[in-house]
Amino acid sequence: EFNIVVGGHACNLGSDAHNMELSERRAQSVVKYLLSKGVNNAYIGSHNYGESKPAVPNTSESNREKNRRVEWEVSKVRK
Repeated sequence: EFNIVVGGHACNLGSDAHNMELSERRAQSVVKYLLSKGVNNAYIGSHNYGESKPAVPNTSESNREKNRRVEWEVSKVRK
């Protein structure tokens, strides 16, 4: 059994509030998909990071595309 946390991210275009909303929608979209496939709701969650954790510098459109992403954090449930 595993815990899954889905993290939503955004690039630096737009306001901080807008990017937080976008990252939340990204993460929630993945959570809904996982739940629709039978992943147990007790073991899945999400976190929205907005533009606060870029994978690469937001210095070009190509880099901004890389920062519009979802990442998974998986950990084993301790018993």
